[in-house]
Amino acid sequence: MSNTKNNDAKRLQRAITDMDALSQEGFSKIEGTSNLAVKALEQSRQSDDELNAFKAISGIAIDLMNCINCEAEEVGCHYTTRKIEVNHGRYSW
Repeated sequence: MSNTKNNDAKRLQRAITDMDALSQEGFSKIEGTSNLAVKALEQSRQSDDELNAFKAISGIAIDLMNCINCEAEEVGCHYTTRKIEVNHGRYSW
């Protein structure tokens, strides 16, 4: 493989890994926020519709995070704790 193609492949791998990391971080925050809303609504005895809406948001976030991670893993570019330590600080939320 030529040097340019090798560099392009490495950049693509890094981009896939970064997108996986970003999706996991972002969707886990959506899940956590939704779960907090569910707990608050359960304590205040709100309607089932509101509870179900936040539970659905949480479920969708988990599903999307897992789908993206699975796709990245299939090509060997999934997000791992070690990769985060290497790239720590590259993105901030």
